[in-house]
Amino acid sequence: MPLFSVRALAALALTVAAPAVEAAESSPPEGLAEILDQMPGADQITDITYFDMSSNGRSEALVYLGGLCDQGACEWKLFAEGESGWRAVGGGMAQSASFEPTVDTGAVVNADGITWAYSGGPSMYMWGDLLEGLRPSAASDDEYRLVGSTSQYQETSRLRLDKYELDLNGDSHPERIFLIGGLHYKVGMWGTPYLIYDQNDDLILSGVSTDSPRIFQGAYGSSVVVNVVPAGLQVAEIK
Repeated sequence: MPLFSVRALAALALTVAAPAVEAAESSPPEGLAEILDQMPGADQITDITYFDMSSNGRSEALVYLGGLCDQGACEWKLFAEGESGWRAVGGGMAQSASFEPTVDTGAVVNADGITWAYSGGPSMYMWGDLLEGLRPSAASDDEYRLVGSTSQYQETSRLRLDKYELDLNGDSHPERIFLIGGLHYKVGMWGTPYLIYDQNDDLILSGVSTDSPRIFQGAYGSSVVVNVVPAGLQVAEIK
């Protein structure tokens, strides 16, 4: 079974506030226009929208390059205005990318179900994944035996299992997410292996990510699983 099926994903359903995203202006503001003119693919820009994501009084610019697409996913970039002028603070490839106003204030960027926040620093960061703030529970002896017999992590005496339970496909039966702790199976200095099992004890996804996989709620009961690896992001969907 392949570890990942990379694909474009439906937008994440967030609770939103009343403020509307600012429509594209007739021309970008001073400073940003010069950067965009010199950017590779400048003639492929199809949409620019603005929102003060961090509520600091300055609107960020979300630029969508609808002409630079690969297998349905197009390039997007977020630009922010700092003391020294405009600069790119994030971006990627997505079938759709848009601002989603949040309940209290500000907004996030929703790019194919993955949400990105920006708070005025040098770059964007993933925000709001389902494991944030959750505490793992201890795995049972039977679950250690399950992992040892169905995965490559057979030396169970040399690992520690941190378990999370979440309904990842909307069938009201929680999947079990095991983070593989311990130095024996750690990948380099950065990678934490993980396994996801369904209610029938079938291994449905495995991978390695920095700290832990980022999991976002997708559309129609699906979930988006993101691995953060040195080469970038690996994205899979669980239905």
